[in-house]
Amino acid sequence: VQPSSAFSVSTCRAPPIKEHIKQAARVGIATATIAILTTSPGFAISPAWAGDFTNGKQLFDNNCAGCHAGGQNFVSPERTLRREALEKYGVGTEQSSILKWVTESQRHKNLVFFKAEGGKLTPDQWEDATTFVAGQVDEPLGK
Repeated sequence: VQPSSAFSVSTCRAPPIKEHIKQAARVGIATATIAILTTSPGFAISPAWAGDFTNGKQLFDNNCAGCHAGGQNFVSPERTLRREALEKYGVGTEQSSILKWVTESQRHKNLVFFKAEGGKLTPDQWEDATTFVAGQVDEPLGK
């Protein structure tokens, strides 16, 4: 009995095993590279960060630390700049959500640095300052 042509071994061809091995190797190398980079000391990935962290720290220290030194909040102590509080009060921990919240906050709008002509901080400086805040949400208070 001859098999029908629909089930013929000659018509059913899988790609050579070498191609599967090459593809697996490419995926493995890419995965290993990402794992090494993202766990290396000093390496940080934050696709949501728009600004400059170092400049943001300086801006924060000079403009925000009066009320928020070390991630604290001296006006409303329960509303710290740490992950738990930012999430609890609906701010979020992404740089963009922190930026949106602080620039729309009525309490912050009443402060002198918002009232200055054009505001004391430029939009780029706000991005930098909130990038710093977003980068510190998991630090212990006081750091």
